[in-house]
Amino acid sequence: MCGLYYIKLNQHIAKCAPRVNTKKYMRTWKELEKDFRDLSSQMSHAFLDIQWGNTNENWYIGGMVPTEVKSKFRLLSYLAGQKLLFLHLSGEDLETLKKDEPDKAWFRALKDISGALSDFFEASQIGKDGQFLGSIYHARINNLAEVSANFCLHCEIIELSQPFVGIQEELIKRGLGAAAVHWHRSEQNRKSNPPDFIIAANEAIKALESVAKSVSSLPNGTLGDCITYFRNKKSLNPGMIKCLEGLWAAANNIPGIRHGASKEKFVQTDEIEFLLDSSKSAIKLLLSVSISDRLTSVGKRENEV
Repeated sequence: MCGLYYIKLNQHIAKCAPRVNTKKYMRTWKELEKDFRDLSSQMSHAFLDIQWGNTNENWYIGGMVPTEVKSKFRLLSYLAGQKLLFLHLSGEDLETLKKDEPDKAWFRALKDISGALSDFFEASQIGKDGQFLGSIYHARINNLAEVSANFCLHCEIIELSQPFVGIQEELIKRGLGAAAVHWHRSEQNRKSNPPDFIIAANEAIKALESVAKSVSSLPNGTLGDCITYFRNKKSLNPGMIKCLEGLWAAANNIPGIRHGASKEKFVQTDEIEFLLDSSKSAIKLLLSVSISDRLTSVGKRENEV
């Protein structure tokens, strides 16, 4: 693919960043799988030709594919390539993908990991003096959109099998699976490139609310209802109650965290970082509340993933 394509693509991504970086446009592997699958009928004859070895790498999408469909496929590949960096791939695979443009990283993963490579052949490069200069390899991936959709399912399996670490591990030990998933999603969006702090904060508050509902036995309540419960039961220090109230107020006042905004607004990164760190501390605090009998049955009551 030529350099001009990357320039235009990066300009398009930069222009669309405020819209793409929202919950509506944030793709999961399952959503990407559906997006690719929806293109498969229009890309049934599409293929990816790959050449490498003792020559420059070449990646070429061929076949009878409408221009707009090919453009959408490349943009989806770009989004999928960005998500690849957060999977637990082998060190060698990950380091190689990090050096690529996101869509090229997706193509490379299809080539090296998906097992969909076909029509492989090797040619020798011979110099003017008849000296062997090296080998040039060529291969093809057919049914490109369908292969991409199936590989998204493979990536989803890898993502689900990734071990939770830190607070997620503790939440799972306590039987708080829904809260663990919300916190995992929060961390993913916080560390994405670019980071989506609004979704990260939204998921962090959901994790905190999930823990609070479980500890307080208020499965249908809000975090605000749980705070009232803790105050009435004197389960927490009054100062800690005020901290939770401040956190809850911030979550309700920042557009996009609990309530949608009518238009895009500038996000104070420092405020969101404070909210994320405070949510983590609040979760640890609630886990320390001595209501063990409620914690043991929480797995049966959680239904809000």
